[in-house]
Amino acid sequence: MSDSPCRVVLSHKRSCAVPAAKAVRAVWIRAGGAVVTRVARPGLALLAVGLAFALSLLLRADFFLEHGGAQGLEATYHTLWTIEALEASPPSAHHFLPTVTLDPAPGNPVRWGSTVPTSGGSYIYTSFPPLGFLAPMYGLESLSLKVTFLNLALFNALVGLGAALGIGGFMRAVALREIRNPAERERAGWLIFAAMAISYLCLRESLVSHGAVYWPHSLSQLCLVFGSWAAFRLLCGQRDPVSLGGLLVACALYPLLEWTGYVFNVGVALAFAIDGLVLRRKALRPALGLPFALAGVTLLAGGGTLLHYVLAIGAPEMMRALAHRAVDRSLRPDAVALPLGYLVSFAGLLLTGLAAALTIRRNALLRGRPELLLLFLLVTFPMVENLVMMQHATQFSFDRLKLALPLLLAMTVAAAAHGRTGVRALVAGAGFVVVTNVATFELDAGRYDAWGTAVARNGEVIGRFRRDPLAGCSLMGASGAVRGYLNMAFHRDIFEFVSADGLAGEAERRDSCALAYVTIDPVFPDLPRIASIEILDRAGHPLRRYEPEPEVRP
Repeated sequence: MSDSPCRVVLSHKRSCAVPAAKAVRAVWIRAGGAVVTRVARPGLALLAVGLAFALSLLLRADFFLEHGGAQGLEATYHTLWTIEALEASPPSAHHFLPTVTLDPAPGNPVRWGSTVPTSGGSYIYTSFPPLGFLAPMYGLESLSLKVTFLNLALFNALVGLGAALGIGGFMRAVALREIRNPAERERAGWLIFAAMAISYLCLRESLVSHGAVYWPHSLSQLCLVFGSWAAFRLLCGQRDPVSLGGLLVACALYPLLEWTGYVFNVGVALAFAIDGLVLRRKALRPALGLPFALAGVTLLAGGGTLLHYVLAIGAPEMMRALAHRAVDRSLRPDAVALPLGYLVSFAGLLLTGLAAALTIRRNALLRGRPELLLLFLLVTFPMVENLVMMQHATQFSFDRLKLALPLLLAMTVAAAAHGRTGVRALVAGAGFVVVTNVATFELDAGRYDAWGTAVARNGEVIGRFRRDPLAGCSLMGASGAVRGYLNMAFHRDIFEFVSADGLAGEAERRDSCALAYVTIDPVFPDLPRIASIEILDRAGHPLRRYEPEPEVRP
């Protein structure tokens, strides 16, 4: 009898312990599953973006190896030559400005396009600030890598990956504020991150301008993306040091890379001025001084750049050069070429982005959402530069890259407002964007196949010329424009638009051993095919002639 109560108690304890253990186990599994999910979702999203990036490198392998061409490829050779000239010539001559002179000397007559000489004989390119050339130079040097075509293209591709990840994070942040259902928010956020990042990576313009074609516009995308993200956080009332500092840094660096930075800064200042003075939102009252801070940062960047150039080449020459380039690159009567250029650059993204914008307007998704309205203002405002500098945006497709951000933002806002259905539509739209842009990239690349053959033939004939005993001490000139590629091919300063007879007098003055005269035919703008290289004595009498072998292929 005495054991019975004990057995009952023990039995009771056991029976209570079973569901308790099950409950603990269930909570543990649920918590563990949540942790795994939190890790798995971003991990899978990053894995998808990494895989897309790797595939994009394989897709562009021929271009990275100079077996093909693309619109604006001359910019890469220009950059490579500028970096080589900066490394080889003394800073006292180039003042760390974009020089195109390898061997400067006072009174140097080797001119190059619209460049302006310093007193030390370095011809300086005034259309863009130096940071866009110094960054890849020091970036590759820090990795102990030579500045070659392939390494610069890979550097540019990594910049594109950084911009894509930034866009993915930015669009996810926008979506998380718009999606109302907490259960859907996290899953949808990482789907949007991956879809938008991959869409950006696979744009025809990204495949080119974040690849084999390098110009400062590639780096400036980082300022545009992360600066806009920081501005969005501030517009949403997140007045933390990271947001404020990030915006000011982006607005300081952007003008130091290219002129669109000034337009972007005006747009950001305008957005905050409207918010503070017109909308008068309480959340933004402490940020009322931000437009003045942005104005100060912009003036410092602009004033510092102008002072840098003026100290090197003088105020009159600098003002003349700026006025000349502004007129040359500004409005043009052909109003069809630029819209067609956007179609080539973005293919299906134009359709999906415009459809999303119509959805936003039809459903009044910006009504009562001043932070989104102002965000669209500041990310779209830089496009004013394309309208003013229409000729530049038409000729150089990398100048159109900035339109990707407002189009992707429109897709994100429209999708997030429609919950699960909207996110599914966005993923489908991203697939359409990727397919149409990769197809456009392949079709457009076919137009430039001739460049791969020209590079191979040029390399073969230059190789034979270099073995000539007079090659190293000869004075070089060319029958047409010299814009980076020829300089890089010979690693020499070259007189442009000269005749062999006109070069003879300069050879006598310099006491050169001979003349090397390169006859060129343009394949694409500033990308020539070498027809012949002729060695002449200092009097201009022909000695030897090298011509490319016709059967050479890339």
